[in-house]
Amino acid sequence: MKYTEDFKIRVLAVVTDPLAKSAIISGVLDIGQYLEENAFKGIDSKIILECLYSSNLEYLEILAKSKEELKKLYNEYLEFYSGPKLQLYKDIK
Repeated sequence: MKYTEDFKIRVLAVVTDPLAKSAIISGVLDIGQYLEENAFKGIDSKIILECLYSSNLEYLEILAKSKEELKKLYNEYLEFYSGPKLQLYKDIK
């Protein structure tokens, strides 16, 4: 699928897994597929607990904002790049 460079850059900015990032850049992994599989995954409870125990709320905030950005990008993907069958999920927040 053809994505704008701006969209690609914004998605890559929130991809934390270096293997996924490399796969997207090389075209092995489609951006839409990545967003569908990752936009609504939560933050691992182990990471949340580690952040709370160490009072590292800034890192937890960064992770949460990253997840929110993935959701926004997923909604943008649905609006501009997906087929009609996926439009039913456009309003997911």
